[in-house]
Amino acid sequence: MGTQKEALNRAQRLPIAVFFAAALLYLSIPSARYNFDGVACSIAVELGDMRHLFHGNHLLYGFLSYLWFTLWRLLGYAGPALQALQVMNSGLGAAGVAAFSLLLLRCGFNPVSAALGAAGLMVSQIYWAWSLEAQVYPLGAVFLFLAAAEAVREEPSPERVGLFHAFAILGHVGHLMFLPAGLYLVRDRRRCLRYVAVLGATTAAAYAFCGIVWMRPRSFEELRVWLLGSSVLTLDRSFSWHGGYSLPGLKLWLNLSRTILGGGPIAGTLLAALAAAGAAASWRSRPRPTRACLLWLAGYAVLYLSWEPGTFVYRITDLLPVWLLILAAFEALPWRPSWKNIGLAAIVAALGLNNLFTDALPNGDPLRNASLQRALWLGRTTPEGAWIVVDNNDQVYVPYFAHRNPLNLRYYTARKELLRTRLNELGAQGAPVFVVPETLSPEWREWFAAQRLEGKGRFQGWSLSQVRAAVEGSARPIVRRKGN
Repeated sequence: MGTQKEALNRAQRLPIAVFFAAALLYLSIPSARYNFDGVACSIAVELGDMRHLFHGNHLLYGFLSYLWFTLWRLLGYAGPALQALQVMNSGLGAAGVAAFSLLLLRCGFNPVSAALGAAGLMVSQIYWAWSLEAQVYPLGAVFLFLAAAEAVREEPSPERVGLFHAFAILGHVGHLMFLPAGLYLVRDRRRCLRYVAVLGATTAAAYAFCGIVWMRPRSFEELRVWLLGSSVLTLDRSFSWHGGYSLPGLKLWLNLSRTILGGGPIAGTLLAALAAAGAAASWRSRPRPTRACLLWLAGYAVLYLSWEPGTFVYRITDLLPVWLLILAAFEALPWRPSWKNIGLAAIVAALGLNNLFTDALPNGDPLRNASLQRALWLGRTTPEGAWIVVDNNDQVYVPYFAHRNPLNLRYYTARKELLRTRLNELGAQGAPVFVVPETLSPEWREWFAAQRLEGKGRFQGWSLSQVRAAVEGSARPIVRRKGN
């Protein structure tokens, strides 16, 4: 009896140990990748811009980031929000790994297998990379894993499953696609109704509260734009689905499926085959978790085969069912338990080392981030108050890292006359305007080449020029204030 109790206590402590191990790994190698959305969120956090923090596609992350950064400031932190948010995401990533280990224990895997499976998730390329970034996806993953960990119990609480799932959706709306797997796991019809009721009520209440208190849309059009989020990023705010079902989309999705763990396409294909073997082997021995994993993968595939099938980070939650099935494959092998553990540990170690040296370490070096180095150079080279013509990453890098005003070409697509007018206005105000031609599309590069440009220096293959005139039929000087 004492031995069983000690084993149970060790198993219960496993998620805590896994959390600290993952947090130590993630915090020890901070990222300098600085993805676009993370920098944009950091700008909104520092400005306290609630209308941008409560994004319609991921309602909770921006506000949580604001609260976290406010706490850091109260404790004396005076640095940028970006680093604080990266720390928060490392904690969220570690919490997701801990929740996965809890799920594995509740599925009946022994503590060693559960620890190795959690370690596999921890060092998988997508999960590791995006646990270091200021991004929305780890938040939803934590609550999704908690929902799954509750749902796999023999007698799950539908209210807890619904609440966790609702918070996953508030982390990112894409997690609605867990619903088929959740309904299958909850099973009983009445429980399913309670699960869906809590899920729907919690999600609707959160959106209603944010809409009434902070967003306050003044028209149905404003409400539509807020709720549709990323699908109305066009200049005229019209709805645009980012993709669609197609053969090229399927190829993108399949190719990405082979690399979500890391290690390259060949290793990814072998691990995918191992997961498929695990599904076949555990179809009868572990029917509930195995079939739920397949429903999980299928549910998300319905969405992401159509919406940006080549976007890496959307596949972060696919890793949970994949690793569970890999564990099931090892469990079915006719080997002694010690040999199974050694084999699984070898795979996890090889995968972790590969992802460490090919992804984590290179992306932890700020000198490898070309956009960052260019922004820092612009901050050193141009005067305060200057305007920089920007596109792509520079839309957020220039204001955040260079601390200069961005003249965003996104708003002048097919509106070049309006850009000429804006350049004249800035010239009349005495505000210098600079451009780095190498960062622009060929069309824009040609257009700016026709302006009166004055070279201001070069750095690592980039050239900086000051715009001296706007062209309206023929070049004419921009009017400047006296003394400038």
